[in-house]
Amino acid sequence: MSSRKTLLILAGGLGSRYKGLKQIDGILDNGSPILEYSIFDALEAGFQKVVIIVNKLIPESYIERLNGISKTKNFELCWVYQELDSIPISLEGFDFPDREKPWGTAHAVLCAKYSIQEPFVMINADDFYGKEAYQLAAHEIDHHPISASQLGMIAYPVETTLSGNGAVARGICTLDSENDLIRVEEQTSIQRINNSIIYTENGVHIKLDPETLASMNFLFFILIFSVTWKLIFMIS
Repeated sequence: MSSRKTLLILAGGLGSRYKGLKQIDGILDNGSPILEYSIFDALEAGFQKVVIIVNKLIPESYIERLNGISKTKNFELCWVYQELDSIPISLEGFDFPDREKPWGTAHAVLCAKYSIQEPFVMINADDFYGKEAYQLAAHEIDHHPISASQLGMIAYPVETTLSGNGAVARGICTLDSENDLIRVEEQTSIQRINNSIIYTENGVHIKLDPETLASMNFLFFILIFSVTWKLIFMIS
């Protein structure tokens, strides 16, 4: 049975290291950024709605561009601004620190609480995942018991996520004996040196098996509040 599904795109980052809004920078001559290719692949896999988390620096011209695409491709499109004070849950007694940058991933997802009432996939705006990821996520949502307390992740062998232009940061996954996810630990210096994949921790080089699974922030949920990491799938 096919259910209604939403693609949630996290595009609220300020691009401080990139020195620009990489989430909307075109990568080909047609000016399309990666997130437009993600939308295309999701629509092909049966998603009907797109919610995009953005910051106030996103130019109105790009919002108009994507609004036009949504009309042409006939999908629902919602824009949600990630503000520092956008906390759609009660946090009595919490002392908010002074911040200039937006909060992280969890806060970005919470900002979409009132825009999503159906199963959804969460992705980064500036990562390319491939059409198979959306097809697999759609199949799992439609045919497997993802629930309010169970969510899924698409993970990738770390060797397929490396860059030829230096070290990368990746979430290294640890699984239990039933292939359920135990934890994700970010390593910020993963690179290929000669024929080995290594990261550096406390000045020590640690070797990774090329098939070690890495999270690329591709998660799928039934509800906005999901607390138990139960399923993990691999894209080769």
